[in-house]
Amino acid sequence: MKVFIFEGDGPVFGFTTVASGDNLPIERGPWVPVGQIEMQSGRVPRIGVSSDVVLAAIGRVGFYLQGTIAHERSFH
Repeated sequence: MKVFIFEGDGPVFGFTTVASGDNLPIERGPWVPVGQIEMQSGRVPRIGVSSDVVLAAIGRVGFYLQGTIAHERSFH
């Protein structure tokens, strides 16, 4: 699955399958696109975050947040 990566305000990154990032939380933006990656369940990408965790969160809420600020709310 193609996952788009965005950097938000503060040390937080958003992962989503929406290329524009429009579904990422507004309060953590503005969101700046920084890349994209193919993710498959059971495989560890070279970006240091579990594909299974990211894909599960995307399946539940449409996105995944990673970073210091993201730990205020759990999206796992």
